[in-house]
Amino acid sequence: MISRAGRNLNKLAGGTRRLAGSSSLASSLWSASTVSSPASSVVVTRSSLDKSKDQRHVTCSSSCQWKKALSTERQYDTTTDSLLNKSTPKSSRALVEAWMVNLNRGDDKWLSSSRTPDWFTGVPPTSCPGVDTNGKIRSLSLPNLNAVTRQSAKEYFDNSWTLFETLFAENRKIDSCELTDSFILKYSFVSLSPPVHGIRHPQIFYYGHTPCLYINKLRVAGVLNKPVNAYFESIFELGVDEMLWDDMHKNDMLWPTVFDVHNYRKDVYETVVNAILTHPSLDDCNGTKPVKVDQDHPMWALFLGFEHERIHLETSSVLFRETPIHLVQTPPNWPFMHPSAEKDSVSTKPLEGVHYPSNRMISVSSSAVDLGKPPSFPSFGWDNEYGHRTVNVPSFHASEHMVTNGEFWEFVSDGGYRDQQYWCEDSWNWRTHRNMKWPFFWQPDGPAGSHEFSLRTIFEVVPMKWDWPVDINYYEAKAFCRWKTNQSVPSPFDMGIITISPHDIQTEKYGSPTSQPLRVLTEAEHHVIRHKHTNLDSARSSVEADKVMVTGGLDFASGPTGANLNMAFSSQNPVNYFAPSHTGHRDTTGNVWEWTEDHFNPLKGFEVHHVYDDFSTPCFDGKHHMIVGGSFISTGDEASVFARFHFRPHFLQHSGFRLVASEDAPPCTTLEQPVYFPGATGPSSTDDDSSGNNTSDPVNVYETDDLLHMYLGLHYPTSGEAEGVDLMLMHKNAPLHGLRFPQRVAQLLTSLNPERTNNRALDIGCAVGGASFELAKTFDQVDAFDFR
Repeated sequence: MISRAGRNLNKLAGGTRRLAGSSSLASSLWSASTVSSPASSVVVTRSSLDKSKDQRHVTCSSSCQWKKALSTERQYDTTTDSLLNKSTPKSSRALVEAWMVNLNRGDDKWLSSSRTPDWFTGVPPTSCPGVDTNGKIRSLSLPNLNAVTRQSAKEYFDNSWTLFETLFAENRKIDSCELTDSFILKYSFVSLSPPVHGIRHPQIFYYGHTPCLYINKLRVAGVLNKPVNAYFESIFELGVDEMLWDDMHKNDMLWPTVFDVHNYRKDVYETVVNAILTHPSLDDCNGTKPVKVDQDHPMWALFLGFEHERIHLETSSVLFRETPIHLVQTPPNWPFMHPSAEKDSVSTKPLEGVHYPSNRMISVSSSAVDLGKPPSFPSFGWDNEYGHRTVNVPSFHASEHMVTNGEFWEFVSDGGYRDQQYWCEDSWNWRTHRNMKWPFFWQPDGPAGSHEFSLRTIFEVVPMKWDWPVDINYYEAKAFCRWKTNQSVPSPFDMGIITISPHDIQTEKYGSPTSQPLRVLTEAEHHVIRHKHTNLDSARSSVEADKVMVTGGLDFASGPTGANLNMAFSSQNPVNYFAPSHTGHRDTTGNVWEWTEDHFNPLKGFEVHHVYDDFSTPCFDGKHHMIVGGSFISTGDEASVFARFHFRPHFLQHSGFRLVASEDAPPCTTLEQPVYFPGATGPSSTDDDSSGNNTSDPVNVYETDDLLHMYLGLHYPTSGEAEGVDLMLMHKNAPLHGLRFPQRVAQLLTSLNPERTNNRALDIGCAVGGASFELAKTFDQVDAFDFR
């Protein structure tokens, strides 16, 4: 497990230090090609620039190839001045942040050039498996691992690889007269600047992360015996699980240029193709004897790489959707949006039954659900999918479809984002920190207060689709549930009838069909309302019942179990477009993910897989909520009935929610004491093999800034000397004797010259790693971990 402290330690060791400016700077830079602000706003010290440059030389010295790439020395201070001088008049220079060192480094014109077929590092989309007669590429079906051939593996690899690159091929052919500095800078911003919210890496990281993982995991599995680029396979290895909604200290690194990463992708593609075509473990006798690939097979790592790339196809599409519209355009081979995207609509005051359908609550009888994927099922699965749990699901009511933009508009126009009573403490802090007043993908389309909106899709802004599901995070979903519980009928308080608190009223006529408040559904309830021909029981009986095993994106929307999944379309669809399941519920798969009340959790019998041993376990922390059902861009394993994915509650994905109510406690699994809203009934503690569990988990202390800062000060007391930052306020009894204590313990150990059998050391309780790095000076390998 990598704690937040450990992640900050990585930044400290890499010399990446955040410079002046606020986290909102990225947002202002993205608002136009050039940004103006008073000259007095520029707050960059020469000492911090020089120190950052020196530290980068230390960091990059580990790779000869990368040193060569840096030989042009994109000087940090020169680049900063150049950026300011080119982009804005001296009288109105922009703020400067550390990430700007990545701009103007020589590949900008190449980056803004047209995407001809030779731009793709693998097979171009026009000739790639999965392309249709219109030249639009979609996902193939999920491979059956009981019958793998070299050809089938390469086809799925090409489809995965080219789908991802097509997402990044969002530049159009341009005339030479358009190649102005501001036009070129626009494309540099898209690839190299942090997202507008600042809590994830810039797109350059994800462009290099997916090929890096192929190499690293194939090396772990023994398929490859050497790196392609050791430095790249270090800096691009670990993604970002933003620990908190204001954790924005990850965007001040010097990244390789896009051109360098593009060439790296070419090398990785050739390496993986060579492994597919020549590695003896895939010997299929020229296709006559297909190979079975199971979890013990070395090529399990190859299919892991495919599915990992597809995860980032989806998460990167969200980042593009968050990017200001003037910085992106639709790639030519990208699938069409749902036809409803082209229809005109009113921009405000939608009417139920006219612009969006009524959303009736449908009762569902009690039943039992068996969770878990059989180990023998012939598709790749992540470790958290395996194991088993039987969940007894009490009767409940669930809305026919997910909450629409039209329904959610009522919450927005009623001031739901301004009323703290609908938000828990952390969600309210998130809302105020982000100054959220409506869903992120809604675009204001009128004067302030008019509540007029259009809708942002991945690459376009379209008239508001009131009958599409709303895209929100878990916090927003829960706030709506609270509001809806109390606002479904005229308030008795407004009528002067009664004087007790609204939170004491949770009866049928006040919004919920039960005596309990509305909520989102649970993982088990989701599987109850899925179509009976494609649910868990059916898939265990017949592989074909897991529809993604036999159906590609081109055909996924067809038939009685049709759904907007596996890239059938490149946008959402109206919530009443597809036929309902046997329980009467629509979009139980596809369209958008659905948030659940469950924390991400292991099933009974869970085991990590040695090729990717930290895929799931760091997130079994009671701070990640499960999402179910998949979205329009979910492909491969994400589109499988066995999929179990998760995000933190502030995270924005292509995700929505369905209203649920029940008299009984939600049949969900929680890993810590939940936060209860007034009047809510929390989940009860139950046996692991029935309806879930509710166990108290201590707070992860490394997620509190105060304690983290104390640890960093103890282990690295000189880290702020160059900037004139004192470690502590000096006083008579200042605990100076404790500084660098972990390092001194490590030095004492090495001075005793202990007998060494393999020259490896184990640091238990490493905190932020002072002793670990000290031990690394004299041991070949140091394994360090900390307690939660």
